[in-house]
Amino acid sequence: MKILYVIAIELDMDGGPKTHIIEMLKGMHSLSHDILLLAPPFNRKRLNLPGNVITYPFFGYSFLRRIISYPFMFIFLLWCICKFRPTIIYERQMEYNPSVWLANKIFRLPFFVEINGLVTEDFQQTGTGFIPTTIHKKVEKKEFNSSVGMLCTSPLLKAKISEKYINISNKICFIPNGVNLNLFHPMDKSVCRKKMGFQQEMKYIGYVGTFNHLHNSEQVIESFVKVAENIPEAQLIMVGDGPRKKNCEKIAANFNLTERVIFTGIVKYEEVPIYINCFDVGLVLSSKHRLEREGVVSFKLQECLACGCPVIAHYKDPVDYGRFSPFVKMVYIEDRFKLSNAIVELLQDLHKCSSMAERSLSYIKKNISWEKSALLTVNFINKMIKSI
Repeated sequence: MKILYVIAIELDMDGGPKTHIIEMLKGMHSLSHDILLLAPPFNRKRLNLPGNVITYPFFGYSFLRRIISYPFMFIFLLWCICKFRPTIIYERQMEYNPSVWLANKIFRLPFFVEINGLVTEDFQQTGTGFIPTTIHKKVEKKEFNSSVGMLCTSPLLKAKISEKYINISNKICFIPNGVNLNLFHPMDKSVCRKKMGFQQEMKYIGYVGTFNHLHNSEQVIESFVKVAENIPEAQLIMVGDGPRKKNCEKIAANFNLTERVIFTGIVKYEEVPIYINCFDVGLVLSSKHRLEREGVVSFKLQECLACGCPVIAHYKDPVDYGRFSPFVKMVYIEDRFKLSNAIVELLQDLHKCSSMAERSLSYIKKNISWEKSALLTVNFINKMIKSI
């Protein structure tokens, strides 16, 4: 199969979308499919991606800059279709952008849309203006209706899309994220702590993620207040950066916890598993909005589990509790005190932590890999093409 993979994400920027795209490209290529990636410019030598790459001019993420970028994408997209002659077009969904839909109208190629959330819901949370929201709603509806198949990374998101667009519910597939087991695996904790400059005798609670409206980074600090009172040797490591980092630093200062909360800032993706292996307990927390939008996102959760790190995660939907409770300490997001209690409980019970780590490693090895995610994706694509 010849796959034209279209994105509007700058791959030089670390984060979940970049990781997902790169790993899926590698997985599809390993299954002997011919891939052409159409993307904004990036450092090809650093990423060393398989397959061919075509880049188009991209001017940034604001509404106006995207509107300027997308006509360039459309022109390059038409050129790629004529030159590469793909079997399908595979699109990582992009705001306000009808390029793939228009190309499909011209060439009548089957195309597939991959999404990790309903963007219009994000627009409501971030106060996006009326014009971009209206444009995106129209583009979203046209793309969803004319696509051959849609892929999403959580069962709750699949259910929400099916409810919103009843006529396309039969062509949506839930495929979980994978995890890079060559990078994320258990390491010697003392070696990792020495490398990162952490003290061996301390107990570390760790958070990895972006400090934005989709995560609950402020509550991490607030919950640590009670933990710090009960466990003098406890410290908190906050790995990442984002617009709400200053808020978190302010909360830590207000509770006189500045010396016990470590903010690392942005770190290289290759260093993330080293940090995780420093943790005694890892926190995977999402905002109430995100849990309502798509449920527990398995990306960081699975990376922590693959390192054998005991994890506490927020949930709202009972489906998520059922999925993850056998190997994750699940805490209902509306109960603000339970998170602190759960952290204290695990830090004081080494046997429970060890048992959780064993169960999580077993789950990951049996069920989760990027190779499996790529195979499920390709199988779904083939199934939907045959049904046309």
